[in-house]
Amino acid sequence: MKKILFATTALVATASVAAADVTFSGYGRFGVLYTGKVAAVDAIAGGHTTATVATDTTAGIYSAATDASTATTGIVDKWNGITASAANSVLTGFGAPSLTDGAAASTTAQLATMQSARAAAVIARAAEVASQDSGAADAITTIDSDIAALDAAIAAASGTAGSAATKATTTVTSRILLDVN
Repeated sequence: MKKILFATTALVATASVAAADVTFSGYGRFGVLYTGKVAAVDAIAGGHTTATVATDTTAGIYSAATDASTATTGIVDKWNGITASAANSVLTGFGAPSLTDGAAASTTAQLATMQSARAAAVIARAAEVASQDSGAADAITTIDSDIAALDAAIAAASGTAGSAATKATTTVTSRILLDVN
């Protein structure tokens, strides 16, 4: 048997090594959003009650026959273009609802009539502001008073929608960006 020996020679070559800069940069965000619980709110039905009819009557919302030959024009009829004589001829202007059977719900037509009167008052106010004549300031004050009365009547007649209860929630969010150069 013959032994064969192998001889190996390692040649190691080295080169000069340059220093290198390594940089790390980045940013991070962390956020917490807490939403507290909200109790349920019951809906409030729109409609007329003795108190709202009294308030609206005092505010002059309704037209009424004051006697057999005279009628007063309420704010709603005034802004919808119905005059006292027209209201008196039929005695059926925008009158106060009868509450003989308790509270009466507002109809869609009643709300639409009040809202159209408010829209006409707003248009008239804009015209007074634009005219800037000697009577504009007094007219604007009167119109503003009528709009406020109509807003209150519309709010009472419309009611409010209910809402369901909500649970408290906590949301945690984070984000990170890292750059290596």
